[in-house]
Amino acid sequence: MAKTNSKNLLGQKIIKLLRNRDFVISVFVTLFLILLFRVISVIPLPGITISQNKNNLNNGVSDFFDLFNLLGGGGLSQLSLFAVGISPYISAQIIMQLLSTDLIPPLSKLAKSGELGRRRIELITRFVTLPFAVVQAFAIIALINNQRNGAIRFENGGILHQAFYIVTMTAGTYIGIFIGDIISKKGVGNGITLLILSGILARLPDGFIVMYRVLGGVIISTNPILTSAINFSLYFLAFLVLLLAISFVNSSTRRIPIQQTGEGMVLGNEKLPYLPIKLNAAGVIPVIFASSIMSIPITIAEFQPQSEARW
Repeated sequence: MAKTNSKNLLGQKIIKLLRNRDFVISVFVTLFLILLFRVISVIPLPGITISQNKNNLNNGVSDFFDLFNLLGGGGLSQLSLFAVGISPYISAQIIMQLLSTDLIPPLSKLAKSGELGRRRIELITRFVTLPFAVVQAFAIIALINNQRNGAIRFENGGILHQAFYIVTMTAGTYIGIFIGDIISKKGVGNGITLLILSGILARLPDGFIVMYRVLGGVIISTNPILTSAINFSLYFLAFLVLLLAISFVNSSTRRIPIQQTGEGMVLGNEKLPYLPIKLNAAGVIPVIFASSIMSIPITIAEFQPQSEARW
């Protein structure tokens, strides 16, 4: 009886949400902008040739650019308008957060001055994003020029054409930020996070297909189809367990009860106010920052002209 009542209550809440015009419009705006972002992300820029060879495509991008392809929404693999994506903005945000922790007193004062200070820091972050976007766009062009038999090639490698690509990809960064801002204000959830999530989800099917083929080489039975199915099922189960573990750690909090005089002392422990402290307060920012730093030497090495000699 209790389960039936809870299901009816949940159904009534869902129906109430669907009848809420503002909520429906917000969901529609979010889905439309994410779809627009994904469509533009798979359209190459003019004068770009993309190889159909998936092996060349995987070998044509370094670990550094693979990371920023993930953070940028997946536009780098097609060298689209969103090839640089919103990763420069994320890098600028990380740096501004570090500098705002009493390292630079004026920024620290702005961070503590309420909504107005937050808006000014956000404006500074947009300006700091520009050099990051230009450098990453230039790095992408340099990497493609140094690739032999790479997956991405320029039909015209002139300086003016490459400058056009740098300007276009830099503009794409700010267009992506603009789309994220619209989602945050008019849609549902955090726009930048949803754009990154859309890129991750778009790459999941290809990742599962690759893992299915790779795991087929681990022999469990004489039937290759059964072997691949069993191995992939185990991999998918491990993937879900890892996802649940990450979600659990990310949402875990330490609740410290706050003792109060007067009426607060009469309340039971379960009703006392508490101070929540997240177990993983930093989130994924340290991982992103460390991965970026560790990948820089590899990226610099890839800018050097390739030779036939091998170690």
